[in-house]
Amino acid sequence: MPTGSTWLGTDEDQRSFFCVVQHCSPELIAAVPGIAHWRLSSLPRYISAQDIVRLVAACNPARPEGSRDRAIILLLARLALRAGDVRDLRLKDIDWSHGRLRVVGKGQCETRLPLPQDAGDAVLHYLQHFRPAIDDDHHVMDTYWYLQATPYLMTGIADACEAFI
Repeated sequence: MPTGSTWLGTDEDQRSFFCVVQHCSPELIAAVPGIAHWRLSSLPRYISAQDIVRLVAACNPARPEGSRDRAIILLLARLALRAGDVRDLRLKDIDWSHGRLRVVGKGQCETRLPLPQDAGDAVLHYLQHFRPAIDDDHHVMDTYWYLQATPYLMTGIADACEAFI
């Protein structure tokens, strides 16, 4: 479907036309905003399933950051979670016995989602092998502890994306 500017001509042309045919006064023409051209509007809304498979494969589950990134990417892709939902994930939000994940979204609306096997396995692998045993159940996928241990290590999802590209 054509955009507003190609379908009707440019917005300046439309405003000039209305002024010439005296459907609108010149003062009002200047008050009408132009068509918005958003800076990132041409970016794709999603990536393909094949690209997600490649991105997950680029994460090395034998390393702490690779295991964490794999779990994060699978949660984002399989459940269509927002980054903030994954960031705010708590241990008590995961119902392992029923295979469900509790998500508190916008407006504090609580939803229970089925936890896909591969995403659950990835989270469990990260928790069992790399997340330190701490009493706080906040931020299951938090990397603060890891970055404290290795402050100059610049790894993470950005590296997985770079390997993917």
